[in-house]
Amino acid sequence: MEIIYNTYFEDQDESDWAWIDFVYDLTYFDKYLGKKAYIKGRNLDWRGSEGTAEFILEDSKDMLYKLVPENTDFTFKIKRARGRNTYHAVCSHHDCPTGSHFNISFRGNDE
Repeated sequence: MEIIYNTYFEDQDESDWAWIDFVYDLTYFDKYLGKKAYIKGRNLDWRGSEGTAEFILEDSKDMLYKLVPENTDFTFKIKRARGRNTYHAVCSHHDCPTGSHFNISFRGNDE
């Protein structure tokens, strides 16, 4: 499984076939709706910052909206990684053209 999208953040248009296909591909993550996503990110900006985040996946598009900076050109790629319910995403954008890297895992809210 690998999902890739490349555009300007505000160019997401419901009539754009690339966007429609991308949103459809993201429905892959519907199986995790209501689960907590644990994110560990590195190389998040021009300083190489690192960080962590957690959120409850309420919509499959959150996989994009929670990881990609707004108001910028970006390329977003997400694929399955080793381990159960684990994924790796890369987002290239203005502040990090070489790509911000995210390790994502899903667990139930009580785990």
